[in-house]
Amino acid sequence: MTEAEIQLGIWVSAQYLKLKELLTHNSQPLTLPWLPLWIVNGEQRYLLPASYSDGITTLWSKHLIADSSTLTGIYTVISVLQLLFQWANTEYRSWFKDNAVMP
Repeated sequence: MTEAEIQLGIWVSAQYLKLKELLTHNSQPLTLPWLPLWIVNGEQRYLLPASYSDGITTLWSKHLIADSSTLTGIYTVISVLQLLFQWANTEYRSWFKDNAVMP
């Protein structure tokens, strides 16, 4: 595990603890959503999914998205970021609004 992955793991663990704190007003047990972590290492762009279950934050295998040293790689990075923005604006926002925002 790289230093970047360790630091992201610490940050996402704190994020999950905060989400869990926000969910205490909800009487139903909920599953926290997976969270996408983005790693930039030079020209390489990676996606590292994280999940939380039973008090444990799990970092899954990182996936190389693209090498931004080529035009095709840049377009791939932009496309994946657009998909992540769409997910954040629809699925995650909807989940957050329904479960973590106080009435």
